[in-house]
Amino acid sequence: MSYSDQMKPQVSWLLFVACLGLSSLGCDRVNPETVKPQPSPPEVQYESSLPADSQHDAIEASSSQEKINFEIVIEGYEMGAGPLRVALYDGPKTFNKVDLAKWKDVFEADGKPILIELERGLFPNNELAIAVYQDSNSNNQLDKNAFGIPQESYGFSNNPKRGFGPPKYSEVAIPSPSEKLSLTITLK
Repeated sequence: MSYSDQMKPQVSWLLFVACLGLSSLGCDRVNPETVKPQPSPPEVQYESSLPADSQHDAIEASSSQEKINFEIVIEGYEMGAGPLRVALYDGPKTFNKVDLAKWKDVFEADGKPILIELERGLFPNNELAIAVYQDSNSNNQLDKNAFGIPQESYGFSNNPKRGFGPPKYSEVAIPSPSEKLSLTITLK
């Protein structure tokens, strides 16, 4: 028996298994005329036990309880020398990684406090950390020199002392407020 004669049964068996696998995955041809549409599930209607005018008040009250308001006063930056970039973090694993921030935004450096309103659910651990820097050249990043030292003004919640490298999350974490948080961050 030659080598090719020995391989024919194995190749046939492999082709059979491959075709069987593809058809079980739904890869076989389907005639659209034989497919019957499935009925959609009935819509469920929920009724509130509150009167119609009280429903609106209850919705407003619950949504206001689910919000956190922040008033952040930023000190130590140059007016008009680039926007202020603010990021909020919810834990040590995401801290100081801008792409993993729970929330981030850009504000004009105009001397006014930064006002933010966020959902309480963003901070399930009931703590957060705030990082701010002035993007002097508006390139969307905190510029650093060859040694990794920031070249633009930056600051954190709790205004930690400068050291070697960025502060730890535990140094800048603050309790998530029940309704409103007012704090001052000094850029260095």
